[in-house]
Amino acid sequence: IQVKEKDRLWLDIGRCGWVDSANIATLEEGDKLLSQRIEQNPEDWEALEQRSWIRRCQEKLDTALADINAALRIYPSSQVYAQRGAIFRRKKDGKNAMADLERALELNPANTWALVCRAECFDELSQPDRALADFSAAVRAEPNESSIWFCRAAFFIEKNEFDSAIAALDVAI
Repeated sequence: IQVKEKDRLWLDIGRCGWVDSANIATLEEGDKLLSQRIEQNPEDWEALEQRSWIRRCQEKLDTALADINAALRIYPSSQVYAQRGAIFRRKKDGKNAMADLERALELNPANTWALVCRAECFDELSQPDRALADFSAAVRAEPNESSIWFCRAAFFIEKNEFDSAIAALDVAI
C-alpha cells in the first residue's frame, strides 16, 4: 500500500491502481479463492499463475513452483516464464532463474518484469553492468512505472551510488 485515501488504497503489487479497501483480501483468502477456481477448472492457467505469485510471496516456494509448472504446460508465455524465473531466483537457483528469464524475454523483449528480475539476478551474480543495462531497458520501456525506478534505486543504494539512487527515487515519486 503506497497511499491511503478515504475508503481506497493505491496498491503497487506489480500493477498499480486504486482499490476499494472493502475489496482487499489477505494472501490466505486469495489462495483459497484461487484454489476454488482451479478446482472448478484445472486448465485455468491465470489462476495457477496468480496462486503461484501468492505462494511465492508467502515463501511457499515448492508449491509455487508446482503451480507455475502447471501453468506453463497450459500456456507457455513470457509472463509465466518470468514468474517461474522469479520463483527460481527466490529459491537461490540462479541457473534456472536466468534460463526462464531469458526465455521470457525471447518471447516478449518488452516484458519489463522479466527485465527487472533478470537485472536482480545479474546483480546477485556480480554482473552490475549487465544489471544496470536491464534496469535501463526496463525504464525505457515503461518510464512511468514507479516500481521499476524503486528497484533501480535499491540497486544504486547497494552500490553506495547515492546520487544515482536519489535521481531514480525522484523519478519514482
